[in-house]
Amino acid sequence: MSSPNSSNLQLASMASSTVTGKYHTPFCGSNCDLVHHDLVAAMFMDARRLSARIKRPGDLPSALSQCIEFTKLSGWDENSDIPDPLDNLRSPLLFLACAFAKTGIVEGLLRNNFNPRVLNQHGESALHFAATHINKAASFGGVQKNMTKSKDREDAFGRILHILTDYHPRILAQKDNNGRTALHVSSTNILNCLRSGKRKRASFHQFCLMSMIKRLLDLEDASIYTRTEIIEVIKTAENNTGDSILHILARDSTCGFHVLKFVQSLLFSGKSMPNEKNLQNETVIHLAWEADLRNAVKIFSLSPTDNNYQQLSQPEKSSPHSTQLEDGEASTEVEDTDPMEPETSHSSNLEECTVHATGNPFPQFTIPVFKHASEDDLSVITQSDASVPFIITQAFSLSSEGSLQQIEQTSDSNTKTNDVVIPGKVKLEESCEEVNAASSDADNSFLKFVITEGVGLDVPSKQNIVEVVLKQYSDKLSQVEEKLPKLGQQMSEEETALDQKKEELALLKKEILAKERSLDELRQKKELLCDEKNNLKRKVAHCHATQQQLEDNSKKVRSE
Repeated sequence: MSSPNSSNLQLASMASSTVTGKYHTPFCGSNCDLVHHDLVAAMFMDARRLSARIKRPGDLPSALSQCIEFTKLSGWDENSDIPDPLDNLRSPLLFLACAFAKTGIVEGLLRNNFNPRVLNQHGESALHFAATHINKAASFGGVQKNMTKSKDREDAFGRILHILTDYHPRILAQKDNNGRTALHVSSTNILNCLRSGKRKRASFHQFCLMSMIKRLLDLEDASIYTRTEIIEVIKTAENNTGDSILHILARDSTCGFHVLKFVQSLLFSGKSMPNEKNLQNETVIHLAWEADLRNAVKIFSLSPTDNNYQQLSQPEKSSPHSTQLEDGEASTEVEDTDPMEPETSHSSNLEECTVHATGNPFPQFTIPVFKHASEDDLSVITQSDASVPFIITQAFSLSSEGSLQQIEQTSDSNTKTNDVVIPGKVKLEESCEEVNAASSDADNSFLKFVITEGVGLDVPSKQNIVEVVLKQYSDKLSQVEEKLPKLGQQMSEEETALDQKKEELALLKKEILAKERSLDELRQKKELLCDEKNNLKRKVAHCHATQQQLEDNSKKVRSE
């Protein structure tokens, strides 16, 4: 019987004879003259030679398996970095298998007790490595002969994604030292490739990102993730910028917007996109708006009544001395005019009066002065502010019978004629119900002006004006008093309904908490069962190997 030392020497001899020649990797420079570690070289042997030595799907190639066993003899742990002379290759073997699109080797390593939860010095997982390197590595001639087409690379990434998440579903939520998930890696790759004009590579990374999001939803169907947990993964903010993948995607109007629309349809259908801000105080919608305004409005379904739309398209505030009006109104700007303090007194024939701009808080309107044949005639006051009730304008024309001739106003101040605006047509048929309630102070000021100054009106005319306005206000008051009881009853009903909804919500919250606790317990049980399953598989495989070895020994004995 051979000694352990002789067995080790025999294993070392087999490994060195199997892995011969000089192999290079996608991480090597063009003039690389390094002799890489046998573990690295074993992965880059001709694929046909490797596949010929695989007995069952998921088994490791014999050359790689022998190299692993031999390297362990030197104190290497299967989950530690490979001691390769090239810095970029000093990573766990599982990481390199993922980066080089070796789907069969990835599955074989995991079946042989390699840990899918292992992280490198940067806190990255094997999925981080796959998302970062697989596209570049697959274009390297020595990786695999069937990886020249983008579809083949996509299939390889999809296969590796499923293998890793079968063994470690939470790898999709794993963050590196900078708070970045594998989804961040693909999102950043999309943006970088498009900025450098590499559209095909951007399409590949877009596929990777969408595949990871779909996989999250598959794991939700398997009750491994909850919808809340998935949204938290999507909203994860990296440490340096505070960007989630949504912030990164919002900066690109082609692939980025396409994935945003995809995410919105799956996770935020009928809801608004998350409004979390990054460290630059930017939301996803703000970034999308800056990248492509027109398409951002389409993707986020923004309308003029949407809060986000109003926030983004808010115009500059007008000056305190100007008022912006709607289409069809008399003007766009109105200067503050004080009709109570003319620079000159009214003349006896009321042919002239002078008005100047002041800071008086009275309503903004202009009063043209008229010649009239008799004191019984009423002057028509032209309105230029919506705060003055339209019914007052009607009242001034009730008893006017003579023809009234308007006199042009003059001003001794620097106020120009276009500073004091004369409105357009006034619709006399509009009722007091259309007047804003906030204009009551302005109405009272106007009535006070009519009573004290008079504008050439006699007492009966003033009284008629007040009576008409009083009647309108009385009618409106009656209508309001009739509505109050109905509104009170409606409020009471709404409060009762709200209390019921609150009670239902409290019960639902308790039920949700209970379900979440139950789900956590089931998840823990499932993980324990998975671990037990893997242990049993390893034991079965060991038994098969032992059985095969015994059969081989028996055949040798018989032949002797």
